[in-house]
Amino acid sequence: MFQRGGPLAPMCGARTRNGGVCANPPIVEGKGRCLSHCGPKAANAFRARQKRRFEAGQVSAEKWNRAEARRAANRLGEAWKKDPWMPGRTIDLGEHEAEFVETLGGIDVAALAPAVVDWLRWKYQRLQIDTRNDAAWMDARLNKLPARVESAGKRPEAVMASLAGNNGSQKMWQPSKHSSAAPSRRSLPDHPRVP
Repeated sequence: MFQRGGPLAPMCGARTRNGGVCANPPIVEGKGRCLSHCGPKAANAFRARQKRRFEAGQVSAEKWNRAEARRAANRLGEAWKKDPWMPGRTIDLGEHEAEFVETLGGIDVAALAPAVVDWLRWKYQRLQIDTRNDAAWMDARLNKLPARVESAGKRPEAVMASLAGNNGSQKMWQPSKHSSAAPSRRSLPDHPRVP
């Protein structure tokens, strides 16, 4: 079996989703597993050790910045699972950004959720820049994009704007001054403590 780093290099060995075996090298902190399969406690210990090594000058700034960028992208990806409208991006197309917007065929990128736009940018990177697969790009744009947009839901600002009054100010709920109900316990003064 081929292993990264040669035939005698240690490997993670965790079962993968496709039924194979993970060939990534294990980390020191885990129980013989790679960073992806070691669990959160060992992964945090790995990051702490990597940070200490960076501060001591044993890890290059480039390697540390790459690892931190990956961690930030992972955190953003997890946050997007809860709120796809959270601002941010994990990929920068650079000089290809204008071509990306042009190939969308009139789709307004600013109207889409940041998670959806990020997914589209990754698709464009893989299907138009890395490889030239026009059929797969058209399929992603025409068939998969509407489902992503629908799952992202409406823009939160649009929902707030629908609640706004005619002058554009936000309507806020205010307690009624003439309420016949008993006052809230939160509005009553605290009882003195018993000695």
